[in-house]
Amino acid sequence: MAEVLVRLREEERALLPPGEFLPVFEHYRMMAQLDRWVVRHTIKRLVNGSRIPRFTVNLSGQALEDDDFPRFVAAQLSSQNVPAEKLLFEIDESDALLRLGACKRFSEAYRAVGGALLIDGFGHQAVSFVPVKELGVKFVKVDGSICRKILTSDTARNKLQAILRVGQTLGFGLVRRMR
Repeated sequence: MAEVLVRLREEERALLPPGEFLPVFEHYRMMAQLDRWVVRHTIKRLVNGSRIPRFTVNLSGQALEDDDFPRFVAAQLSSQNVPAEKLLFEIDESDALLRLGACKRFSEAYRAVGGALLIDGFGHQAVSFVPVKELGVKFVKVDGSICRKILTSDTARNKLQAILRVGQTLGFGLVRRMR
């Protein structure tokens, strides 16, 4: 699988990194619209054929709080005849902790059509498995601050080993970043 990352092409044709334009989208409450655009284009990519069989898409807190978003996703998948398992949604750990109710509603709706979730940045804050259990998460992406230190820090190594053990018990997998 591969993660879908968004960049914005500005007037001079340069690509802006997310940190330069996402705060504007967030401020003007446009993140759910952007998430819809990403979902539509990702599904088109799957329909048109891709060497990558499954994509992950970051889901904003605004989309999570949008009650219509799960229906939109289900309709897009259905209209293009794409199985939900080909589109995995990433929810940031902070959203999973702060917006657990909204995340749970989305998770239940998406799992009902065969989809799955991934928690991104897992372990960045205090490690809590509550969202993993509550949301029926299939994968967690361990925070880079832990992964970068596993060769030099016993604490980071122990944290990662504990997450692996709990993952085996609860039935979720771990994803690591390639960069």
